[in-house]
Amino acid sequence: MGVKNLSQSVLFLLLSDSRTETRRRFQLSQSVWHGHCFPSSREENMEEQERLMQDAIDQAYRHTLELQSICASAGAEFSAGQDQEGMAHLRHILDGIGCIAQAIHVTADVQQARGVQIDLANLPGVLEPIVEALENRDYTALGDLVHYEVEPVLSEWGERLAGLSSESGTAVQG
Repeated sequence: MGVKNLSQSVLFLLLSDSRTETRRRFQLSQSVWHGHCFPSSREENMEEQERLMQDAIDQAYRHTLELQSICASAGAEFSAGQDQEGMAHLRHILDGIGCIAQAIHVTADVQQARGVQIDLANLPGVLEPIVEALENRDYTALGDLVHYEVEPVLSEWGERLAGLSSESGTAVQG
């Protein structure tokens, strides 16, 4: 199995656990994911969709901030030889990245309309080395990858989401 297929499989397994706190806190309304929003008029439907999209953006923005802090903790734990604690944080980080990536994907039209683009194309390149380090049980490499690869991606996403979020006074174009 290639690294790309393995990274997708690992990511799927990590993200499929619907019991995690991250997943529960980050669940978007079923109407966004499945199009089950049936207000009485087309205008109300559009308003509801816009509100749900803004909620997704706001939650994704908050989550990037939380995950950046968790990345710092995970990196320090791996460096200190606290591999179990680091792995628990890594699972939380990967779960959160999946949720944020879904929100970014779902809100692509809002991003485009507001002149902000968040690119997910580099995500596999960030995840593949993590999968390789997991396969090799190289916890030092995991700590470095979380700190030097994952944290900057979350920071970039956070900056761009800040430009879209109603919870941030910062507007970032790009």
